[in-house]
Amino acid sequence: MAGRFATLGGRRVSVPRMLPAAATRAMQQALALFRQSVEASEVVDRPDRLALMEDIKALMGHEELERLEERFPLPERLLQKYGTDRVNI
Repeated sequence: MAGRFATLGGRRVSVPRMLPAAATRAMQQALALFRQSVEASEVVDRPDRLALMEDIKALMGHEELERLEERFPLPERLLQKYGTDRVNI
């Protein structure tokens, strides 16, 4: 793949730009739909423009965060779970 890229005249690829650019485009499209909804005074239902909550949680590594929170609970969680007499904060 890199060889073909160089053959086509490419020297550098800026992948970090791709994600913010794609996110910006999606936000622009979402804001246009929102503006359309406000101007028409009606809800514009476009589920094809939305990510599923499961996809968002997977992207953010939600399961790993839950495991870390279980392994290293916050003091507030320890107080809630065990009470003030058993937690030394």
